[in-house]
Amino acid sequence: MTDNNQIKTDTEFSAQDQPFQICTQRLAIYPLHSMFTEQYWAYHKTNYKDFKQFLPYSGPDMPDYEDIETIVDNELKMMQANRGIRFLAFTREDKSCKTVVGDFFLYNIIFGYSMSAHAAFSLDRKFRGKGYMTEISRTLIDYTFTSLGLHRIELNIQKNNSASIRLAERLGFGFEGTARELLLINGTWKDMERYSCISTNWDKHLAEDELKR
Repeated sequence: MTDNNQIKTDTEFSAQDQPFQICTQRLAIYPLHSMFTEQYWAYHKTNYKDFKQFLPYSGPDMPDYEDIETIVDNELKMMQANRGIRFLAFTREDKSCKTVVGDFFLYNIIFGYSMSAHAAFSLDRKFRGKGYMTEISRTLIDYTFTSLGLHRIELNIQKNNSASIRLAERLGFGFEGTARELLLINGTWKDMERYSCISTNWDKHLAEDELKR
């Protein structure tokens, strides 16, 4: 992370053009980078039937490789403008970063008067039920509050997405209300349940969570 709340961008990596890395016990997490385009496309191909229920794809069909290239290009520009950053997680055993475990997307980042962002996440179906999404989310929420210095993170989740709602609550997010017909998903405008987490409550949540272990 660079100084003054600047997001490290595609042009700020090392001479080997490797993105910076955040490690957990089981995972290596990187910001989205053009070198991961093939893996990110494979991730969506593998999980499209599940993801299309909850993600706002731009069209009715599964994105092709060119669509993913455009998404990656647009999100790298978003990073350079300090408006958003997507992270991809891989297992630490996957030294070549061939298979995306899950992703965590911070967008609508506002520094200054708001110090806030929206977040969204997803997980490859092969890795579900093993605590990976909790591990990814907890790590990157902490990164958002401590390294980016943001004050508030907001999640918008479909009411029928019970797994994501349970995760939000487990991570200390509080329910704020329902945003009517907020997102167009799979051809239908969907109401979204709004949850938020505040930085001043995050340390308290981590301490309480530690006591439960």
